[in-house]
Amino acid sequence: MSKTLVVETNAGSLFVEAPSFVAVKLTSQFIARLKELQDVSNSHDLTEVRCDVGLDWEAVESEMLCMPEMVVTSASFWFTAELKYAEETTVRSHSISSLSWNHLKSRFEAPDKDNLMVVAQSEDELRDLYLEKLAADEIV
Repeated sequence: MSKTLVVETNAGSLFVEAPSFVAVKLTSQFIARLKELQDVSNSHDLTEVRCDVGLDWEAVESEMLCMPEMVVTSASFWFTAELKYAEETTVRSHSISSLSWNHLKSRFEAPDKDNLMVVAQSEDELRDLYLEKLAADEIV
């Protein structure tokens, strides 16, 4: 079973209601794609590379995310998406360092009791929130 990467967003700093996290399955295809995009960024001296990504997020009343993307640089990656009903408002996840690819890959593949890799200021709180929303079928 693949792990799920759950990453806190900037929702708390926005003036509209927005998902407090985004999540993505850490499949072997996702990991290979991330590495491929990082290599493209490095080999062509690009500041960033963006691609579509299938994200899950916490259900928020009357709001949904559109145009979800993964942004990859030579040193990190993160996720962004626009709020469909809030003009020019973007949700952005925390960035995750990818400077040491071997370390990052080992974190992706490390065994874990609940198959979650959580990135947040308070990882335990976000883990609990994600699992609560998942059990209540409140993730879209």
